[in-house]
Amino acid sequence: MDNTTNKLRLGGYCLLLAALTLALYWPAHGFGFVNYDDPVYVTLNPQVQKGLTWNGVSWAFTAEHASNWHPLTWLSHMTDVQLFGQVGGWHHLVSALFHAANSLLLFLVLVRMTREAGPSLLVAALFAWHPLHVESVAWISERKDVLSTLFWLLTLWFYADYAQRRVGDPAPRRRTWTYLSALTCFALGLLSKPMLVTLPFVLLLLDVWPLKRAPLQTSALKDWCALTREKIPFFALAAVSGAITVLAQQSGGALASLSYIPLQDRVTNALVAYVVYLRKMLWPVDLAVFYPHPGASPWALVVLSGALLGLITAVVLWQARRRPWLGVGWFWYLGTLIPVIGLVQVGNQAYADRYTYVPLIGIFLAAAWGAQEWVSSRPRRLAATSIVLGVALVACGWLTHRQLQHWENGETLLRHALAVTEKNYLAHHNLAYLLAATNRLDEAQAQYEQALAILPTYYEAHLNLGTLLLKKGLLDQAAEHLLLALKANPNSAEGHYNLGVILGMREKPEAAAVEFSRALALQPDHLNAHYNLGLALASLGRLPDAEPHYREALRLGEKGALPLNPRFASVHFNLGLLLQRSQRLPEACEEFDRAAGMTPDYLPARFELGSTLLALKRFEEAAAQFAEVVRREPRNVEARLKLGDALAAAGKSAEAAAQYAEAVRLRPGDVKAREKLARHSARPLP
Repeated sequence: MDNTTNKLRLGGYCLLLAALTLALYWPAHGFGFVNYDDPVYVTLNPQVQKGLTWNGVSWAFTAEHASNWHPLTWLSHMTDVQLFGQVGGWHHLVSALFHAANSLLLFLVLVRMTREAGPSLLVAALFAWHPLHVESVAWISERKDVLSTLFWLLTLWFYADYAQRRVGDPAPRRRTWTYLSALTCFALGLLSKPMLVTLPFVLLLLDVWPLKRAPLQTSALKDWCALTREKIPFFALAAVSGAITVLAQQSGGALASLSYIPLQDRVTNALVAYVVYLRKMLWPVDLAVFYPHPGASPWALVVLSGALLGLITAVVLWQARRRPWLGVGWFWYLGTLIPVIGLVQVGNQAYADRYTYVPLIGIFLAAAWGAQEWVSSRPRRLAATSIVLGVALVACGWLTHRQLQHWENGETLLRHALAVTEKNYLAHHNLAYLLAATNRLDEAQAQYEQALAILPTYYEAHLNLGTLLLKKGLLDQAAEHLLLALKANPNSAEGHYNLGVILGMREKPEAAAVEFSRALALQPDHLNAHYNLGLALASLGRLPDAEPHYREALRLGEKGALPLNPRFASVHFNLGLLLQRSQRLPEACEEFDRAAGMTPDYLPARFELGSTLLALKRFEEAAAQFAEVVRREPRNVEARLKLGDALAAAGKSAEAAAQYAEAVRLRPGDVKAREKLARHSARPLP
């Protein structure tokens, strides 16, 4: 009966925890994608956009896209697209479900290890409702956080089963199975996010407490060696994953060089970041999606941070035997942050809320068991402690609700970041990019300029501001920013491409061709660069050189690359012009026909198709094309003259004369039109 009652109580806790967590994150079902990383991971990722395919699965396991290798994360995004398409709310709800599952699993794992439901529930509730974790749940691109943590906790579940089955267990196969299950879940976690490389060290911490497999006496070296050997497969997988991750980030250019952020600045920022995370845990306000790296931190702040960390470490070591949960929780926090604390700098952030998703479990664990000891020593404290903890959980839920609202869309997210941080060049830049995409060009320009005022060498801001100014027709200013972008990053295919566009608009096709060629050397599948290089070469009379670039643009379009206009009508049209100039008239007809069929309002394609058909003496077909142009543009004199020529050649002199007469009426001074009318009219000209 007691066992049944206990299971019902645990079931009630699980139901309450899951229901409140899902209710807290339910508003996200109405949110969309944001323009920070979501395009890379989902909305503009051609592999993910196809959903689950065999080619997509192969790509997920072989690509180093976004400077990461996390195939299960890619498969998770592909599955969402397969099921829900581009409806961002469903993607958000899937992440919320993962987060709720992680909260339940954390609770059950701790209960299994400690046999204590109260503090386990407190840890799980803090994990589920703390506002620092909103970023990991509400940011679709951070699916890797919630997915990898699911496998982290499953690893702990199976490891607890394995560890609590002693050597000589009557079911040895069961013990082997649970070990292999833990190892498999660890491998799946690494395939979701490489931050799990610290998990083998956490397993050693859990061996100390609550599993109590590792005595803290100095004479226990033999036991420690055995426990470490036991985890060699875990360490081996972590080493392989770490090596692959470093290679992926190096190839993607995500690793900041020591010349950009010196080692001294990395160490000092790491000390400060450890304390900042603790401060944000205790007072979670002014949270932002990006915190700019400060470079050199003030030495007073560094010294104070180092002193605080040293003091806490000394205290937990002093209390290690008496209160082992303090040491386990503290070293869990310190150790799991090492991959993202900035010693190996990935990106330009000083710290990030999402990095606390797993590390704060250690602090919550130490606090929960500390609170339990505080209450158990004097039961009278129970009521007051319960009230304090209840208020803390309600405050966490309220702050999480408020923080979640900022993730409604990209603009609300970035404007909030600008409101709570200083010198946030990335938020200015991403907001500008979003504004430019919605054609709010003046606002976007102001945001780009603010980003550059903070960081004058910001390559992406120069590039995108140059592109915006090009769109506004301010060619000189656009070229200035594009040249600055290329100075900061000579290997920018987009920079060379846009500079080529400006040179083409300035009627410098030879110089434009050089820039388009440079863009293609850096990015061979740049569709627009192929097309524009074809245009430049054709204008220089280099028709044989231009044709392959037109055809490559069309080939890339068929593979799913982004079109430069609806269904590539202009590519077919310009290829048709090239073939027409090369006297390959039947092929030119095919290209003009494709262009006209793709975009019915593309009248130049119909006009050239009619002209080519006329040259091929296919008069009736030519007349039909010119007639369509005239129907859509009744005042088009050239089309009327051509229609008259086609009708005259087809032996329809009266109809031809009517077209010539209308051309004369529209353009009385056109001598050629009057001559043609005179030849085909039975009446004298007025």
